[in-house]
Amino acid sequence: MKILALSGILLILIISSSLGLMDPKRFGKKFAELIYKCHRSCKVITGVPQQLIEGVKVGQFPDNETDIQYYTLCLWASSGELNDDYTLKKDQLVEYLAEMNITHQADIYETCNKNAIKLVGLSLYKQIWEMQKCIYKNIPTEDFIFY
Repeated sequence: MKILALSGILLILIISSSLGLMDPKRFGKKFAELIYKCHRSCKVITGVPQQLIEGVKVGQFPDNETDIQYYTLCLWASSGELNDDYTLKKDQLVEYLAEMNITHQADIYETCNKNAIKLVGLSLYKQIWEMQKCIYKNIPTEDFIFY
């Protein structure tokens, strides 16, 4: 019976660690406040179902669901992380990443952003969606930030 219980606990730990979502406890106070504000307003603005948000957190990027794509653009735009030309404000990004001890990943974010903005012919929300997919593919899953 103990072996079965321990096996169940181990399975839960393995599954939860494979989900690839950064533990919100790692967010600094300033970033946590920003996340809460942006999530609430962008969810209302876009009407995105929570199920789609949860899907992105585990690497599901449905290219046919525009609500989640607009939500992603809204998050980046309302967080103040983007310049007027939609390039990343790297200094500000580094400030937030420093709160989580992952500043070494700033270049990945910047590269994904630059590559996405170069996708001429795609609308802005699709470019930012491609950026988000790139970030997910190129950073450790336990450091993926999506809310």
